Amino acid sequence: MAKDRLVKIHPRGVFASPPRADILFGHLCVRLAMTGGAAAVEKLIGLAGEGKFRLSDPFPEGFLPVPLDDPGRFAERRAALLETFRKKLDASAAGCGRRPGKLEADIEWAGILKKARKIAFVSKKRWKAGISRADALEGRVAGSWAPGDTIPPLPMPWDSRPGGGTAAAMPVRTASLHTAVNRLTGGAMEGTLHERQGVFYPPETVLDMYIRCPDDMIRDILIALAGIGADGYLRYASSGWGRFTVGEQAETRLPDARPEDGRSVRWMSLCPCAPEDGWQGTARYGLLSHYGRLWMPTGGESPFKRPLILMAAGATFESDGPPKGRLLRNVHESRKEAVHYAFVYPVSC
Repeated sequence: MAKDRLVKIHPRGVFASPPRADILFGHLCVRLAMTGGAAAVEKLIGLAGEGKFRLSDPFPEGFLPVPLDDPGRFAERRAALLETFRKKLDASAAGCGRRPGKLEADIEWAGILKKARKIAFVSKKRWKAGISRADALEGRVAGSWAPGDTIPPLPMPWDSRPGGGTAAAMPVRTASLHTAVNRLTGGAMEGTLHERQGVFYPPETVLDMYIRCPDDMIRDILIALAGIGADGYLRYASSGWGRFTVGEQAETRLPDARPEDGRSVRWMSLCPCAPEDGWQGTARYGLLSHYGRLWMPTGGESPFKRPLILMAAGATFESDGPPKGRLLRNVHESRKEAVHYAFVYPVSC
C-alpha cells in the first residue's frame, strides 16, 4: 500500500536553482539504474503511472505553496478590506500624535497589495478550503494572522516587529565569479572569466518534501535521495553545489480541506505537472520552462532534450476529482525511451 511520508531535507550551501520534484525524479531514475538496473527504473515509472509513487517539490518547513486563485474572488472583498485597513492605520497612528490622510493610506495600501501578490507559501496551520493570498491579506489586516504565516512575510504598518522571522526559510540569490584553469600551467586561462548564478540556503534551513511510496520501496528511495544529496543536484555539482542531506522521515497525512461530505472541487498540485489528455475542469497555474539533458548520451547524439513547458507547483484544478497528470514522452529527438515526470500530486484546497 502506498503511503504519504514527510521527509526532511537539509540544504548545504548553494544550488544552481531550488530543487524541483520533476528533476529529482530524473535523478532518482539515474541512481536506481546504477544500483538496480533498468528493472528498478521501470518499476518506479510503473508505480508513478498507477498513482502509487508521487514526489513533491521541497518546501520551506511547515509551509505549502499558496494555491493560485481566481482574482475576481478578491475583487468582491477589496473595498471592505481597504476601509478596514484605513481605520486600523488611523488608530495606530493616533497614538503617535498624527493621522494619515486618505491619500497616504491609499499609497500604503497599494504597497501592501504589491507585497501580497508576491506571497509564495502559506503556513500549513492556516490551510483551509478556498485558501488564497486574499485570505492571508485579510488575516493580516484583521490581526488573526502573524507576519510569519506567509513567505515572504506580509508586514503591516502597525506591526511592532515586522518580518515574522521566516527569512531563514527563503533562499538568497547569489552570484560568484569563476574562471577556467589551464591544467598545464596551473593558472587562469585568458578570456574565460564568467559568472555563476544560484541560490544560497542559510545553514539552519529545513525543507519539507512529501513522498507517496509503497512500504517495500521507501528505503531504496531514501538511499537514492541521500546519494543525490552527496553527489550534488543539477549544475556545478563538481564544484560543491547542490548538496543536501536527508533527515528524519515519518508517515503523514496531507492537509485536507474537504468539507464534511468528503467531496472537494478544488485541488492543488505539490509538484510541476501537466494534466492528462481529456481531463475536464478549470485550471489556474503559473508556468515554468525546462531544458533537460540526457544522463549518458551516446556518441553522435545530442545530449539536450526538447524544451518543455510545465505547470508549476501551486497550480489549482477545479473539478470533481484532480487530474492524474502524465509522463511526457517524445522529449528527445532520438531517445524514444526518454520521458519526463509530470504527474499531479494533489492536495485538497
